Amino acid sequence: MKGTILKYGVVFSMVIGSGGVLMNISQHVQRAEREIKIYDREIAVQEEAIRVLKAEWAYLNNPLRLELLASKGLDLASPEAVNIISDMSTLSTITSSSSSSSVFVPSNTPKRPSLRRDISYVPSSRTIPPTKNTFSINNDGGAQ
Repeated sequence: MKGTILKYGVVFSMVIGSGGVLMNISQHVQRAEREIKIYDREIAVQEEAIRVLKAEWAYLNNPLRLELLASKGLDLASPEAVNIISDMSTLSTITSSSSSSSVFVPSNTPKRPSLRRDISYVPSSRTIPPTKNTFSINNDGGAQ
C-alpha cells in the first residue's frame, strides 16, 4: 500500500511539474509571437517609408523637372563650337597669339587666397603679466 501511494505521488508530482514547464514554455512562445508581430509592423512601416522616399527621389531626379528648374533658375546658354577646346595644350597658343574674343579668358578674376599657410614659430618678446589666483588653499587642504 505504501509503495502504491508513493508511486502515485511521484507520478502526480511529475504531471504537475511537466504541466508547469509546459505552461512556462507556452508563455514564452506567446511573448515571442507578440514581439514578432511588433517587429513585423515596424518593418512594414519602414518599408513604406522607403517606398515613399524612393518615389520622392525619382520625382526630384526627373530629368525633365531638373531641366525646367535649370532653365528657370540659371541663365545658362549652350556652348558654341568655337568656345569648346578639345586639347588643353592649345590653350596657351590661343591666348598668346590671338587677340580676338573667340575664346573667353577672364582677365579680372579675383585672386584666390593661397592654400599654403605659414606655420613657423616666432617667439614673442612680449611678457605676460602674472594673474591673480581665483582661489586659495586653506591650511586644512581645502580650496576656497
